[in-house]
Amino acid sequence: MPRATVARVYRRLCAEHILRVVWGARTSLEPTDTTRRNQPRAVGLLVDLCRFNSTTDYRDSILKLQREIVRHGAWERFFFFADADVEILGLKRQDFQGLDIVIWFSPNPSNRQAVYRLRDIGLRVVCIGKQPSCGIPDYHVLSRRRHIGVILREQILNR
Repeated sequence: MPRATVARVYRRLCAEHILRVVWGARTSLEPTDTTRRNQPRAVGLLVDLCRFNSTTDYRDSILKLQREIVRHGAWERFFFFADADVEILGLKRQDFQGLDIVIWFSPNPSNRQAVYRLRDIGLRVVCIGKQPSCGIPDYHVLSRRRHIGVILREQILNR
């Protein structure tokens, strides 16, 4: 394997606080910080492709959500869909392998079955939106005081 590749992998693992390099001594695994032990490390983002392409407000909210997730030290993985009821209802647990939580920004009330399906396969699903949604569990409403960053920090990533 080329040295440049190995060096790049080491730098990335150190940046993610997985490895600790002690120059002249050794390389070891970074100890787990007890305050961050229960925080999700990988977050799935469900994104309505039609709304993402056509609505700047929706797109800006998704990108803001992505920035906040990364800022809190977690990885994000996008799941774009055109028809939630067909595409999400057909997903299996292995499609979400490695994810600790799935966040769905502003789901339609008609997507309630898809939310329950994701929960049935063992995922923690959190929904965030601008208006309360009836029948969707773990739904957080945005406001001036409770913006995306606050909800992520208080309710999702630091739980």
